[in-house]
Amino acid sequence: MAMPAALARYWAKRRRGKKTKRGGTLKMARTNNHRKKSFTLPLAVVAGFAMPISRAFDATTRTGGSWQDGVGELVRDFTGYKPWVGGWDWTYLKLGLFPVIVGMTIHKLGSALGVNRALSAAGIPVIRI
Repeated sequence: MAMPAALARYWAKRRRGKKTKRGGTLKMARTNNHRKKSFTLPLAVVAGFAMPISRAFDATTRTGGSWQDGVGELVRDFTGYKPWVGGWDWTYLKLGLFPVIVGMTIHKLGSALGVNRALSAAGIPVIRI
């Protein structure tokens, strides 16, 4: 698709720059649109991981420090598979995987609505929704 003639003249003039009194050209400075990347912590996603991790920590301290029980709790909460029984129980997904998915959804919707941009503009350094 060809560019309209008026638009082509506009961009050609802009590329050439403005003429100065001495015969040179003065080009328009480009603005820097690149934003600096920084570490941000999505609170909604972290909150989704809080309950399964606390349940796994409780399982390790309750059983006298067995890390296998804590890992078993995490596996059960995120996959529904109970490693010590060898069976599936899908009701445990609401304790582990479901809160993480809800947290990711809230994070995505908050970003789409501009909440994170507002937090950044307010000067809040690390926290994002």
